[in-house]
Amino acid sequence: MATKLTEEQQSALESIIDEFDNEDLMVRQRQIGFWKKLEYFWAGIQRIYWNDVAHDWRTIDQEPSVADAYYYDKPINIFKAFLETIVAAVGAVVPPVKAYPEDANNSSDVETAKGSSKIYDLVSKYVNADLLFLKMWYIYCTQGMVAVYNYSRSDDKYGTVSISNYEDEEENQQVAYCPTCGTQLQGQNKIIAEDLDNTEKDEFDPGDDDAASHSIIDDEKPGQLLCPNCLAQVDPEYRNEKVIVTRFNGITKEPKSRQCIEPYGGLFVKVPNYARNQADCPYLRLSYEQHYTLILSEFPDLNTEDIDKASGNDKPLERWGRLSTQYMGEYPTNTPTINKYWLRPCTFHMVRDDDIKKQLQRKFPDGVKVVMINETFVDACNEALDDHWSLSQYPLSEYIHHDPLGATLVAVQEITNDIISLALQTMEHGISQTFVETGLIDLEAYKESETTVGGIYPVRPRAGKPIEESFYQLSTANLSKEVGPFGEKIEELGQFVSGALPALSGGN
Repeated sequence: MATKLTEEQQSALESIIDEFDNEDLMVRQRQIGFWKKLEYFWAGIQRIYWNDVAHDWRTIDQEPSVADAYYYDKPINIFKAFLETIVAAVGAVVPPVKAYPEDANNSSDVETAKGSSKIYDLVSKYVNADLLFLKMWYIYCTQGMVAVYNYSRSDDKYGTVSISNYEDEEENQQVAYCPTCGTQLQGQNKIIAEDLDNTEKDEFDPGDDDAASHSIIDDEKPGQLLCPNCLAQVDPEYRNEKVIVTRFNGITKEPKSRQCIEPYGGLFVKVPNYARNQADCPYLRLSYEQHYTLILSEFPDLNTEDIDKASGNDKPLERWGRLSTQYMGEYPTNTPTINKYWLRPCTFHMVRDDDIKKQLQRKFPDGVKVVMINETFVDACNEALDDHWSLSQYPLSEYIHHDPLGATLVAVQEITNDIISLALQTMEHGISQTFVETGLIDLEAYKESETTVGGIYPVRPRAGKPIEESFYQLSTANLSKEVGPFGEKIEELGQFVSGALPALSGGN
């Protein structure tokens, strides 16, 4: 639910966001470049170089002037093969979640635990937990930290539920009161008085303790009630009063809701590099591109004129990092950048104006979620960061950001590419060249003739010398015998540093 903000409050939130956007700027630029390189390697796009002017990776195919120099580059994607071997081994089965009661002797705790386990099974089915788990492993291999976003979404495609609607109306009614003690004999009290009267009358085997109440019950006076407060059988005193009455107002169909889970990596999510765990993150930013028509559907209060249909140009490197590798330097159109920020309540201390700070603390006691499209402020609501985000924690790292698993295989892939390129060049240039003495043979006629088995070709050898002395073969390149063993050693090192040992696939 959006919260209305004054211009001063909105400006204060934007200033907080700007400060966090500029935090760790140079570090993040290096991270994006490295993460994108691993993403390119995974996709098999390995003939790339870093452009110092554009500050992004470019493929050799985009530069025709140097493409010929890389004619022998025929990458074999062992980077992806090694990592897929690991993912296949550890990601085949999603770790099960079993809820246990806090007190096994408490039946309520036992039933709650059973219900929690059923909820896990249901959510796993709806979110395709198997595929989500594999995607998390892909992010872990190429970007390191995994950030998981969970939220509730209502949609007719999930089904509908019937909801009974009631409304309260005010009307004049006669309300009964006890004339003796003034107790209202209406609603629940009236039911108690009637039940008490009937119970006392019909009681089986009354005792001495019932004598007092039975003595005041008079069957000869119909319409009287036994006051539950003073136990006096009285004629109710009626007064005209306005009473709130709840009336049935029909049934409506509402869409059902489901929990949605979306995993992201560092290319889409920004958290501070100094954070050691999730609690140390004062903010979290989720950024992604979306067609402007989908944005208008999500925020119906916006108009087409309210947003810039062009992509956000304030952070070109960020946007380039999030693009699919299929674009190969191109950019999509009509896809503005959506930035969603989650700010903890502690971030309000960055506001210098004490009055504005207190106002934000009252409006957003649990933290604030701010939505911006490109540079346009769109929405803000009270929302806690920890209720919607879970960040992975790598136990072998001091900080929440850590090196991706694929970082260990970059050098192995590059060396392998060099070995393959060198071998191809050596084999092609290793084909010997033949030199023949001028005048020995008619070369033009030989080129035009068809080579046949047992063919006869006229030659003019020099006097006194055999014909073989008029030919000379030259081999310009020979592949070193060390290349083969070296390639095998690199493969072994790749298995060692990645953990994709042959035992994972049934080897020794």
